[in-house]
Amino acid sequence: KDVNEMSQWTWSYGNTNDKTDIQNAGAAIIGSRLYFFGDRHAANGDANIGFWLFLNGTAPQPDFTFAPNHTNGDLLVLSNFLNGGGVPQIRVYEWNNGSLAEITGTTDKGASVNTMHYNVPSYMGWAFMPKTGTGYEAGLFFEGFIDLSSILNESDLCNTTVLFETRNSQSLPAQLGDFAAGSFNLKPDPPVTQGDEICEPGGEVTLQATAEPGTTIRWYSDEMLQNLLHTGGSYMPNVTMTTTFWVTATNEADCVSDASEVVATVNPAPECAIAGNDTVCPGSEFTYSAPAGMSTYAWMVTGDAAIKAGTPDDKMTVTVVADQTCGSFKVSLEITNAFGCESNCEKEVDIVDEEKPVADECPAGGELGCNPDEA
Repeated sequence: KDVNEMSQWTWSYGNTNDKTDIQNAGAAIIGSRLYFFGDRHAANGDANIGFWLFLNGTAPQPDFTFAPNHTNGDLLVLSNFLNGGGVPQIRVYEWNNGSLAEITGTTDKGASVNTMHYNVPSYMGWAFMPKTGTGYEAGLFFEGFIDLSSILNESDLCNTTVLFETRNSQSLPAQLGDFAAGSFNLKPDPPVTQGDEICEPGGEVTLQATAEPGTTIRWYSDEMLQNLLHTGGSYMPNVTMTTTFWVTATNEADCVSDASEVVATVNPAPECAIAGNDTVCPGSEFTYSAPAGMSTYAWMVTGDAAIKAGTPDDKMTVTVVADQTCGSFKVSLEITNAFGCESNCEKEVDIVDEEKPVADECPAGGELGCNPDEA
């Protein structure tokens, strides 16, 4: 019943009587006017057709209920079909604090019912079969409008849904018969976003968002959309840690889309380290190692040593051959991890001859003793 809160509404599959059987219904908002139409299977007797304009998106649910509940400002437009359906009388009601009140005054509105036969339109998805005759016999097609400018703001319509209804009686508490539900889709789709990545320690990133033509894109730092950061399709903030932003699109009707998330990711840089000897002997060969699991390795040796001929300089380990003389050399390494982040380090190595000399074939001689006398 129209007078009940939506939590008390239920629906089911079944049959309704001929004069309340809806086969087609529709609505459109053009400027400040709401236009609507509906048809019925038969025109015999008094009946009632109308529709709800739900500001909060109320709709039939899969569990045969309706949700969410009413919000103040929901409109009910009713037209009574008297004298066999040929004379429409239109009334507008507003839901306010749990009850319906009729809107009277200068609201511009009107409705009409066909008084002669019309063929069924040739339009995809449109089918109609009257109880008697062919096409739309007199009294089967209803259309009307209401000017919303004195009742609602345009932005109030952003989340609206509609529900067409029929019933046998003109009384507001009457049991409803058939219904058809839909929405205007005035709210734009959420923006399509593209994030960006940067390596530690961070810096400027370029974030992108695209939305329907004619919409304004806005960027926010919080999910509640309280802190506006930027307006436009591209946003280039400086970040030092992975950060989430929220983006909306607003159309000319001031309807705001659901927010899309976009992430600026700060990827960790690899920890560069070289494992190996700090001191080597002249002419010796040593192996130096880098951290495992990197995407790329690049070794370089400068000074009194060189990478061993025929061995790679782009693997996790590198073989170095020191010169034959004492001195020093530097081992340098650049690594790249799976995120594409680079890091480099170096190691100073000394070439020191620490091997004690060995004397061969010493000449024969006697013991000199301590403090020998001078000859």
